[in-house]
Amino acid sequence: MNLKTVFLLPLCFAVCIYKLSAQALPSKTRWEGKLGELKIVLRVFEDSVSKENKAEIDVPQQMALGLKVSKLTITNDSITAFIQTINAGYKGRLNAAKTELTGTWQQGGGSIPLILKQVSAEIKRLQTPKAPFPYLEEKIVYYNQDKSIQYGATLTLPKSAKPVPAVILITGSGPEDRDETIFDHKPFWVIADHLSRNGIAVLRVDDRGVGQTTGGDPNATSADFAKDVLVGIDYLKKHAGIDTKNIGLIGHSEGGVIAPLAALQSNDVAFIISLAGIGVKGSDIMHKQKYDAYKKTGQFTEDELSKITALDKGLMAAAAKTTSNEELSALLKNVFTEWKAQQTESFLKKWVSSDPMKE
Repeated sequence: MNLKTVFLLPLCFAVCIYKLSAQALPSKTRWEGKLGELKIVLRVFEDSVSKENKAEIDVPQQMALGLKVSKLTITNDSITAFIQTINAGYKGRLNAAKTELTGTWQQGGGSIPLILKQVSAEIKRLQTPKAPFPYLEEKIVYYNQDKSIQYGATLTLPKSAKPVPAVILITGSGPEDRDETIFDHKPFWVIADHLSRNGIAVLRVDDRGVGQTTGGDPNATSADFAKDVLVGIDYLKKHAGIDTKNIGLIGHSEGGVIAPLAALQSNDVAFIISLAGIGVKGSDIMHKQKYDAYKKTGQFTEDELSKITALDKGLMAAAAKTTSNEELSALLKNVFTEWKAQQTESFLKKWVSSDPMKE
């Protein structure tokens, strides 16, 4: 197996993590090893909300941080950590002292020996807010109108004799918790702490299918997530401590797209703040990201890159013509067939064998 293609790095990656076995290790452990030249880090920890064991895998050289384990099994003498998004995982056996794992990394029908050694799990996160707090912190649960989705959230509320302004924090792409936790950092908690220390209430919410929020759906879109924000706005409007004339939205990354979508559907949004949100059309970003991915392989000329971009734009244009899945399938097939007929066999062979979107 080529070590350079061990990991699939999609634009969005995240799946829910579940504890499937009894506790056999301390609630927080960190394991490191080398897969060829790649450093592999397996982190096992206790979820702050559910109190269940969860795990993530990091590959620092590939900037793959927080690959979420979808199946975690811990026994007295072994650990299995499987990542559904890349159809791969690690299986190792513990030594008697529970300080070393001897096992294999398994992916695509192949396996590579991998030894992981336990290292200190204590990483100082100096930004993480520490109690006591000069504001109220409410752990809350609320529902959408038809009760089909439960939302788990935290509201930080400044101590005030009169209603205060409020914001809803909106996460980026992929299922994320209310703190937008990544690599043990909790940026949304840091933002909420700062704002609430300065007189602004903050509602931060678990995404669908994460923590205490239900309704996980892999086909959910930004438009669906905008509806979640509207539910949050309705919750704040009913809270006695909130100034309903000053409710704003702060969206990060995809959240910078979701915020205006929600604002267009509500007269209760006083302002929007976009953190690293997009400033151009989403399709333009996708074309650029795909172009850069192919260019980075070093296998394609500029002319060939133009051909690949032309296909990408053709498929996007076809997708914009219909909302019917049946019609869309036929349109995409026609675009691809026509494009393929114009290409040389040698280019098509290279395109298939060197496609970075497979990795």
